[in-house]
Amino acid sequence: MREEYMTSEERMTAAMNLEEPDRVPIAPIVGMDLPVAYYGISSAETHKEPIKALDAMVKFFDEFGGWDGYTSLPLYKKGYILGGFKFKAPGQELPDGPNYFGQFDEGEWMKVEDYKTVADVGWYKFVADEYIYRISDWTPEDVEEARKQFFELGLKGWQEWIVERKIGMRVGANRVHPFFTLSLNRSLLKFTQDLYYRPELVDVALDKMTDELIKTVAAQCKRTASNVVFIPEERAEGAI
Repeated sequence: MREEYMTSEERMTAAMNLEEPDRVPIAPIVGMDLPVAYYGISSAETHKEPIKALDAMVKFFDEFGGWDGYTSLPLYKKGYILGGFKFKAPGQELPDGPNYFGQFDEGEWMKVEDYKTVADVGWYKFVADEYIYRISDWTPEDVEEARKQFFELGLKGWQEWIVERKIGMRVGANRVHPFFTLSLNRSLLKFTQDLYYRPELVDVALDKMTDELIKTVAAQCKRTASNVVFIPEERAEGAI
């Protein structure tokens, strides 16, 4: 076996800088669905009580892990809605069973006129003031409770994974980029039509969202003392 002489952080940094690490770093995106299914926990239950999903993910790390990279928090329904994404969860909009997992509810939830609103006030304020109530049946009290739950989950996840298990490469911020955000909330069909027939509306909204994203991510990385950002691409690139 090849001798290891790098820490996890050094190994990940070397790979990202296109340098040669002591071995190939391991940083899987496990998420909550695999650990929950593996331990026979109801997916419907974890979308209602995400702390159970977090416990399963940490247990899974202890059993199979020791990975070099940070594993994300549970991706559960309330977390997605807070970010401005309509979402279907098992036991709620979907049947409760071992073959059902949470999924985006893609549709024409955003209207053409919303591009101007986003360009004027930004995505986060648009979601907080108006859009979150369009994609859910929440009240303002529900929003505050969901934010509190998400914050507490983040603190617990950070403590159990990053601090106690000494994971070297920690992600300071995890975000969905503007193109992906708009295409899900407008629907891929309508968003594609918008790119062709009203690109000026899309451009100004994307510019505002991109500036906002950069500022938010930079501030979060400063708070978490990490300069690593994870922005997944599941739609715009052509390899999937």
